[in-house]
Amino acid sequence: MTLLDMVVALMILAIVLSGLYAWLYSTTRAAGTVTVRTNLNLEATRAVEKVSREILSAGVSTLFPSNPSAPLGTSQLTYQKGQGWGASGKVWSAPMRIELRFANGEIDDGIDNNGDGLVDEGTVYLILDANLATEREMPIATNVKEYFGDEEPNAIDDNDNGLVDERGLSFELRDDQLTIRLSLIGVLPGGSIIRSDVEQSVRMRN
Repeated sequence: MTLLDMVVALMILAIVLSGLYAWLYSTTRAAGTVTVRTNLNLEATRAVEKVSREILSAGVSTLFPSNPSAPLGTSQLTYQKGQGWGASGKVWSAPMRIELRFANGEIDDGIDNNGDGLVDEGTVYLILDANLATEREMPIATNVKEYFGDEEPNAIDDNDNGLVDERGLSFELRDDQLTIRLSLIGVLPGGSIIRSDVEQSVRMRN
């Protein structure tokens, strides 16, 4: 084999290896994208299901705000669960609250303050024994979008769901039916932001 043959062979090998690397990179990136999307959808669905289970046995008369109806709704809801009947009537649990707050290190300024690739994201908390000495809290969902779906803070119902400027977590009451909306965001391997919107309605039993 001459020197020229060796050079040509090495060039062909480099081209083949470059193509193989590009294929592996695109395949890995595509797989990562699918994984992130799937996990985000699962997280959003599970979080809404958890909130729904919490709300199911709550009393409409115990809600605060008492009437979170359209067009405003609310991103914070205090309630009490029915626990059966006593000598004096219905027995209620201690107050509980579900609320959306900005994530640790984030403030409402349109900047990624905590360096996680997301802007103004929030966390949903379940608060037990709300406003009592025994109050405790647990996170239900992280990476919550500041506003639900395509909604923008412009005093307009951008997504035609009856609510105006609703947050990434929102509650809407119609009679005894409470609609829960949650919007989560995530970062793809290439840095793009994706979103998962979940909506579910529950008929309150009490």
